[in-house]
Amino acid sequence: MKPLLLLLCIVLASICWSREAAVALLPFQYKGDDAGKRWYGPALSEAVRTILSAQKEISLMGGRQTFFHRKNHKKGNKPAEIYLFGQTLDLDFFISAEYACADSVLSVEFSLWDLRGQKKEVLMKKGPEDQFFEIASDMCAGFVKGASNKAAYKQVYRPEMAPNVFGIYAIACDEYCIGQVPEAIYSSHRVLSFSPKFAPAHGLLARLYLEAGQTERALLAIKTACDLDPGNGEYAGIHAEALRQMGKRDKALKLLKDVRPACTRPELLNAVFGRIYLDEGFFVIAQSYFVKSLSAEPGVTDLFYQLGKAYLGSEEYGKAVVELEKAVRLEPASPLYRCMLGVANRDGGKIIKAIAILEQLIEDQPDFLPATFHLAYAYNMLDWQKKALQILEQAAEKHPESPELQAGLGITYTRMDSIRYAEEHFKKALRINAKSPIVLNNYGVALAEAGRHSDATGYFKKALVYDPRNPGILFNLGKSCIAVNKYRDAEKYLLIAVESSPGNSEARKLLADIYQKLGEVDNAISALTELLAADPGDYKSQILYATLLVRRGEAEHGVSVLENVVKQNPGNLDYLYLLSNAYKLMEWYDIAILKLEKMLRENPKNALLLSQLGEIYYLKALKNKDQYDKLAMQAMYYLKSAFTLEPENTNTLYWYGRVLWEYKNDTATAQEFFRKCLRTGVDETRKKEIARYLKS
Repeated sequence: MKPLLLLLCIVLASICWSREAAVALLPFQYKGDDAGKRWYGPALSEAVRTILSAQKEISLMGGRQTFFHRKNHKKGNKPAEIYLFGQTLDLDFFISAEYACADSVLSVEFSLWDLRGQKKEVLMKKGPEDQFFEIASDMCAGFVKGASNKAAYKQVYRPEMAPNVFGIYAIACDEYCIGQVPEAIYSSHRVLSFSPKFAPAHGLLARLYLEAGQTERALLAIKTACDLDPGNGEYAGIHAEALRQMGKRDKALKLLKDVRPACTRPELLNAVFGRIYLDEGFFVIAQSYFVKSLSAEPGVTDLFYQLGKAYLGSEEYGKAVVELEKAVRLEPASPLYRCMLGVANRDGGKIIKAIAILEQLIEDQPDFLPATFHLAYAYNMLDWQKKALQILEQAAEKHPESPELQAGLGITYTRMDSIRYAEEHFKKALRINAKSPIVLNNYGVALAEAGRHSDATGYFKKALVYDPRNPGILFNLGKSCIAVNKYRDAEKYLLIAVESSPGNSEARKLLADIYQKLGEVDNAISALTELLAADPGDYKSQILYATLLVRRGEAEHGVSVLENVVKQNPGNLDYLYLLSNAYKLMEWYDIAILKLEKMLRENPKNALLLSQLGEIYYLKALKNKDQYDKLAMQAMYYLKSAFTLEPENTNTLYWYGRVLWEYKNDTATAQEFFRKCLRTGVDETRKKEIARYLKS
């Protein structure tokens, strides 16, 4: 007997489901001769779906998603093929069934497949043909109790409508699942002509209108469904999705928050919450909602895609690749999923792998232009501009009105330092689509790289009008604001970038740099603390963090950080030098001298080390009057050596001048050193110190 109805229990490995068993339905196989009785299959199937949807310990896969998985992965109905299908999707259970109807009696044979244990149980059910709902309920009660040891079966009763009308509704559901939208709309209207208060038909109609792009009609249909069943989470989710698609995100969010407390299945709202927060650029919040949604709606490929996009937005490329690979595995023909997987690999540094994915996609679907744009960008990242130009120019000949391709050419010419040609292509792209944030942002980048930061900020701001929380655009705008010394504006944009993309370490570094320039040490330390929490291996940021701690008076903490950096990077003289400088700031001169002399033995002609040693010996001399002459002479030796090697070094000139003035009483020569020091460029504090000597 070949099974056709399958109940799929899907538990994807990377998600910890909140429910015991995940279930999906496939069509029943009719074994009778009377074609007029075939509709009992869809009716029985929809009855099972209705009942299992109400069970607390069951997650039910959508019929449309099941259809896609069958089309992409199911090879046949033999036991080995069913187990393989389950293994591909990482399932727990299947239930298949055959049915027949004779003498007004409906007979159904259910096969319960335990895919983990690879065994099958057969259940025979029969009853009057108009009691298909009761037959389904009887089977579901046994299945739920067997599938979950926590289950408390919830009895669901047949809707108050004629059996054949429920059958029409079931057929409409099947038509929706296989993509026959016009037919499903017609069938839904037929149901409502018989049962105008049947809320599920209004809900289905709303889904269908959304699918057809008729959002106003969808909104009317779903409002009716919500009025008939106000606590239904599925309907509330559709209502919010309709508002989201109409651009009314604030209204959609308010609706979701208002209905959630009294909602029968609040978990069904998570996907729409996630999409809204993704639209708004709150990537981390969106991620949490998509993960929750996958618990309630297992195997929904679009949710893996949306979760991958959210990880891309927060620049967590490894996680993005994991989720997008799931989407591609489940729907390998989708150009959108494959392209985004290529982007995630490319931006995560796996450029060669990205090129392979995108080139294969272009070979399979040459008119999918986003793949061409992203492939060219990958070659640009490899500094292979000639290849990028070849790809883009060939595609642009075929599609001259594509703004993405023109933008790609602009990006490539920017990489080639040909700003004039780059501008020509960006302007052409904007004539085609003046509202493209991709074009506006990349035009801004080109202008910024040409040093035209004021012009660049204008294009970045225009891009934000159409993509207000894009962390990449915000980061670019922040950088350009810094370049024109608008630090507070830069701070504002970079803070939003970090909020949208917590993994954006470069934005945090820029924030720390801004706070340093503004003298806001506490804010700089705060920015670096958050950065290092996410990436403790960023040793350059650890150095800056330690330096700021010392400046704030937390010298011992700062030195502890520096000692750890030096320990993790043995032989790195730059880090060891910074550590010695920290000891100098703490006035631990002996330890600083030991560190520097150790480095000097390996680098005897390093002017920087010699200058630092001379400075520290003199600082120590000033603190030890009884050893002043000896220590000052040592300082003189090192500073003279440093001056010989590098006569323009600001630090050397200043300290050599001081030693000459204070120790040797050679004020004339010292003044020459001070004047030369001023010509090299010094900060205001040092200028004031030098002025004191020059006035004497």
